[in-house]
Amino acid sequence: MNQSLDQKKTYSVIEAAKILGVHPETVRRAIREDNLPASRFGNRGHYRIASIELDRFIKICSKKE
Repeated sequence: MNQSLDQKKTYSVIEAAKILGVHPETVRRAIREDNLPASRFGNRGHYRIASIELDRFIKICSKKE
């Protein structure tokens, strides 16, 4: 991804998956394995991922390739 994400925005698991081009469960796994920091919100505990963390994750993944 070439453009920088909005630094104040947060993303749901589904939004992050679309940005990364992966299945939402892949994003959840990255969160569970502490590879992608996220916060839980609401009664159901939905994850929200800060754009700065998603940006950092994209950079780390692109270095591995």
